[in-house]
Amino acid sequence: MLGVQLFNSIRAKAANNSYRRRFEGGLPAGDCIGVSIPVAAPGYQDAGANAASVLSTVGNDRFRAAFFLGQTDLVSLQPCLEQGGEDNVYEREAAAKATEVSGFSDAVSA
Repeated sequence: MLGVQLFNSIRAKAANNSYRRRFEGGLPAGDCIGVSIPVAAPGYQDAGANAASVLSTVGNDRFRAAFFLGQTDLVSLQPCLEQGGEDNVYEREAAAKATEVSGFSDAVSA
């Protein structure tokens, strides 16, 4: 997500021809004339879409802080705490609730 944000920020600035010329300064003359810069989109299949959803829910500042500080609690995510094996009734109940609340079928790996 952060790479997508950076790319799209540079893309927006490239609408200014002066900026674009500076940015493309190391390329042979004319290589980028008439070439439009595509919009970036998150990859990583469902994980990219899920990250985009978290970003839109918690906002840019909290999303970046969680990423750079490694504090997933800033975006209301917490790791799965395993208190027993897959056969533990409480473990299964917690996994089912996490899946229900998050909407992600792979929210927990129990």
